Amino acid sequence: MLGAISFGLLRAADLPQFIVPGHEAEMKALNDLHALHHDAAFSDCTLWDAWLPMVTLWASEQKRAQYRASLLNRRINAEGYVSMQQHRGKEVE
Repeated sequence: MLGAISFGLLRAADLPQFIVPGHEAEMKALNDLHALHHDAAFSDCTLWDAWLPMVTLWASEQKRAQYRASLLNRRINAEGYVSMQQHRGKEVE
């Protein structure tokens, strides 16, 4: 098990910025919206692996570290089954 990693909230200024000359107000709104949803776009459940990493990994080192820790801690049994963790709180062997 990897050690605990602190994943604090990112501000819009900490993320890549969307810039379109002449549309500063719209881009500020888009940057703020991106920051608002960026931190919550994460799940340990493998069900979301096809979508969430692709929309979050490009934007911050913090998200890359969070997903790296999650992927390295996935339980894979001797037959190669990857636990989906879709039922939080229940350990299935």
